[in-house]
Amino acid sequence: MITQEQLKDCAERRDALRRYLDIDNRRIELEEEELRTHVPDFWEHPKEAQAQMKKIKDIQGWITGFEEVDKAVEELTLGFDFIKEGLIEEPELDALAADAISKIERLELRNMLRREEDRMDVVLALEAIQDPVSLFEPVCSDGSDALCIVDQVKDERVRDEDWVQDIAISDAMGHLNEREKKILRMRFFEGRTQMEVAGEIGISQAQVSRLEKHALMNMRKHLGE
Repeated sequence: MITQEQLKDCAERRDALRRYLDIDNRRIELEEEELRTHVPDFWEHPKEAQAQMKKIKDIQGWITGFEEVDKAVEELTLGFDFIKEGLIEEPELDALAADAISKIERLELRNMLRREEDRMDVVLALEAIQDPVSLFEPVCSDGSDALCIVDQVKDERVRDEDWVQDIAISDAMGHLNEREKKILRMRFFEGRTQMEVAGEIGISQAQVSRLEKHALMNMRKHLGE
């Protein structure tokens, strides 16, 4: 069963996402961008209109993602109170916890990879722990079309390959233990140094370095499966 400390961690991660994603300002931005679509000649310029609608969809996506996290954490908090009063059973609370943690991790990863340089930080970290390979080395394959490293570094702003890469990294992170996930989250999502992570977790910088490398090696192994 989830503990009080784990519940606190979920709430803190939810609050951190609110800050990092700047949700309050995004809501204001969404209203402003939606107003731009109300001008009479908006659809007379199809390309500009499509770009504007994509911008609105992107902003709404972040807001919706956070609202799902917020709701899940609130339901988990209520569930924690309900189980004390005997209103729900442990399996129900465990299900609420799993749902909240899954949504938090998904949004954290999405935020970590939202910019090209952020995505490449993770990719380069993964690449750094193995010997040099060809840019055309397959990273993953479904048995027919392989995703190669060169596909990950093309100079294009929007790519279908990004979605494949994000899903692969997300799946690989699912194989890590909670401490490894926390270290990678603090290093790549929060931008902390190894010394800062060490101070937060209560271990040495050398241990953080070893755990980080071990986590990246595990992810690399699962990305190569």
